[in-house]
Amino acid sequence: MKAVGLLVVLGALSAAGEVFHTKVGGTVTLQCGLGIKEVPMVKWYHKDNQIVGTLKNGQTVKGESSMKERIKLKDSSTLEISTVKEEDAGEFTCETVKHTLLVVSVSTTPSGPVQKGSRVDLGCEVKGVEPTPTVQWKRPNGKLQVSSKLESVALSDAGKWMCVFSYGGKEYTDSIQIEVKEPTPSTTTPSATQTSKSASGPSQPKSVNVKDFLTKWWKWITAGVCCLLLVIIVIASIFFKRIKRKKKLQMLRTGRQSLRAKKYCQCDQPTAARKPQQGRRKGNPPALIL
Repeated sequence: MKAVGLLVVLGALSAAGEVFHTKVGGTVTLQCGLGIKEVPMVKWYHKDNQIVGTLKNGQTVKGESSMKERIKLKDSSTLEISTVKEEDAGEFTCETVKHTLLVVSVSTTPSGPVQKGSRVDLGCEVKGVEPTPTVQWKRPNGKLQVSSKLESVALSDAGKWMCVFSYGGKEYTDSIQIEVKEPTPSTTTPSATQTSKSASGPSQPKSVNVKDFLTKWWKWITAGVCCLLLVIIVIASIFFKRIKRKKKLQMLRTGRQSLRAKKYCQCDQPTAARKPQQGRRKGNPPALIL
């Protein structure tokens, strides 16, 4: 982000000229400088282009320019420019009176707050006059800064930096604020580590780190064991249910087989009639054994 500072109206190119200054976005009023309160006809030029003028009947006529919507004549000899921009810099002429608008842009790269030890480039650009005036920088303590590049910013560099330049025998300044902050501290700062080493020896920080490590991993191990037990319980319950169901099916099958066996043994057909026993045939008596 380019921080644009002060818009300064510097020096006059004729004896009747005046010096005006304003910020970008502000309002500046330029006097024609003729010493006459009411002028029947007046014309204002920006560089070589007519931007506004009045007719004999007092009617205001504006020319085609980038500031057409931002200018107006407060009276017949006073020009007011609102919402001043950088391109407004340059020469303004009213009759024989000439004024110069000089736009000064001040910036830092990077913009915004910077960390301690980082590099910062200072920028001070002057527009509207040739040759461009030489600029210098003043530190917050008032000393001159030789270079516009700060290789390593210190905390003492925080504050208002002044861009100084000369034009028309006068010195003008514009400023910009630099904010320096400490680097973001890590979890364990070097100072704390040195203090712990000096207090309890070099092994103390290491034991603290091991303790933190074990505490952290103990939580993960506990969670893992709980999950494993839960999985084992679920698997065991499914396994026992399957065994129970299998036994039940086996008992049903065994009962059916026993019923079938009993039914097979009981015959509904009548048993065959027993043959009548025939008497022994009479014959010769058995011979006597000698």
